[in-house]
Amino acid sequence: IRAPDAPLVTEKYLGCGKCDAITRTAHVNGATANKAVLHAEAKKLMKAINPLICDLRGIGIQLTHLNEIPNVSIDEQPINRNTLTQFFSVKSKAQQHIGKKKLKNEEDIALELALKKSLKESRRNRR
Repeated sequence: IRAPDAPLVTEKYLGCGKCDAITRTAHVNGATANKAVLHAEAKKLMKAINPLICDLRGIGIQLTHLNEIPNVSIDEQPINRNTLTQFFSVKSKAQQHIGKKKLKNEEDIALELALKKSLKESRRNRR
């Protein structure tokens, strides 16, 4: 997050400038491959930090204690089930095209609107 004494606009285009590192931790009960669970935990962490969107300079998510799905080869895993093995595997053009067709859900639209509003407010404050 942008440091309080850092300028709103960074010196370098798309740079971070001076930042304060803020961390939060969440624990999930048991192993999960459910993206809804991970998304909900990430949202809770962002709500706990409650940053101004225009002050965000980077977001990182770290997962630990990862386990492979037992007795299932990569080819047998469902396409809609994302795993780290699939993430690092080379995808065919057809698989890449399928991923681009996903529709935005209500939370994505709400986040997009909040970001636009925050950017407008930060532009007004600069004047």
